[in-house]
Amino acid sequence: MKNTIVALFMVFSCQLSSQCFMDRHNTSITDTWLSCFKSINPNPARYSTHWIMYDLGDFYKLGLATIWNMNHPETSHHGIKDIVVDYTNDMVFWKSLGEFEIDQAGGNAKCEGQQAFDFEGKFARYVLISVLSTYGDGSCAGFSELRIETSGVSNDDVNIIMDDIIISPNPNHDFVTISCLEVMCNASYQIFNSNGQLIEQGNILDDKKIHVGSLPSGLYQCVLQRENQRLSQKFQVIH
Repeated sequence: MKNTIVALFMVFSCQLSSQCFMDRHNTSITDTWLSCFKSINPNPARYSTHWIMYDLGDFYKLGLATIWNMNHPETSHHGIKDIVVDYTNDMVFWKSLGEFEIDQAGGNAKCEGQQAFDFEGKFARYVLISVLSTYGDGSCAGFSELRIETSGVSNDDVNIIMDDIIISPNPNHDFVTISCLEVMCNASYQIFNSNGQLIEQGNILDDKKIHVGSLPSGLYQCVLQRENQRLSQKFQVIH
């Protein structure tokens, strides 16, 4: 599969010599994202913060992310320091990649990007960066550029990882809702008990719900199967 790079930034030019190098960033304040007003985060777990969310427009398998911090000499103290990275397929079920520390930029034309975090092949459409602290008083927060290595997702991709199916509420006693990549939600499902016995099967309906009210209390595994693709996740039934 052809690899691509999604470059996420405000303005890019070669007006300064540093911008002609892929891993350098200039000192222009216009080539930055800057937030000076905290707002309600798309991920409810993050409350009100400085944040920026990227809609990649489709599902991608994500890889290494490089960040160029705020590089303007007079505002480098607004550069991000500690961040938390979340990702999602549908802006409902959020997953946390973790917390990361970003180096402060030097405010010069030789500023190079920092390999900040690695998604290691996780799938997502939306990437959310929430700021925990900056190199200043936290009144403003920003950085110059984000670059994420990606590879596209096709119907023939067999490398979908297990945690790309989410079953909620979990545990439950009535209906569970399946959240997954759209290509896999048009699939058949099988439910196995803790002994590995197949106890129920069917097709995922448009509302993505499966009735589990008739199952005895216990631990189960739901498997989605479509051609040569397979996703699975465990869930619990409690009456």
